[in-house]
Amino acid sequence: MTTTIAGIRIPDSTMARAATELVRDTEPDLLYNHSRRVFLFGALTGERRQLAYDAELLYIGAMFHDMGLIDAYSSPHDRFEVDGANAARDFLKGYGIGEQDIEQVWDSIALHTTPGIPQYKKPVVALVTAGVGPWLPYEMVGCGFVGLVAGLAGLRRSGPVTWRDIVILAIVGAITGFAGGMAQDFLLDQPKGITALTLTLLGYAVATTCFEAAASTRSSCGRKSSI
Repeated sequence: MTTTIAGIRIPDSTMARAATELVRDTEPDLLYNHSRRVFLFGALTGERRQLAYDAELLYIGAMFHDMGLIDAYSSPHDRFEVDGANAARDFLKGYGIGEQDIEQVWDSIALHTTPGIPQYKKPVVALVTAGVGPWLPYEMVGCGFVGLVAGLAGLRRSGPVTWRDIVILAIVGAITGFAGGMAQDFLLDQPKGITALTLTLLGYAVATTCFEAAASTRSSCGRKSSI
């Protein structure tokens, strides 16, 4: 079943579905959802810049870009970016992908934390980095704020988190996301027309994190009430 978010079609080939399942089963929800957002932000940037890019390769690069943070894919000597790139390379080889395409994906992951270089390389390389940032600081601030609110809410309760708490936190998260998107739009001088997409995606991203943060306080609240 094809999924479209903000006008961007999520790749649905056999390889793309396998990548989705692998990352979803391997990474925590926070990293999995972040990786999906990296693809969406990267694809939106590609559309805005009218770049000719391979959506499936961009998806693989986005989904694997943090795999090096997972113990099963982490090596004792290489940076996590290289470990993630190697994991993507091995995955792509299993589907008979050509060396040039594998190199694009490898570079996109290995360079995604190295500003100043990816924008001069192939579109897939440039767009994975574009998907990670400059949105990443806003995403981190928003997530941090929501986590703080959720943590304080948990400390003040003597019982488990209720749906009312989750709804309140989701509203706070959405507002924070919209505020972050508005700031980004002004500070980064985004072209007219991308404002609504940016605000919507960031609002959804932070609201999603809010649900996760609320769920994570459940056990701490329980321990507190049992003392």
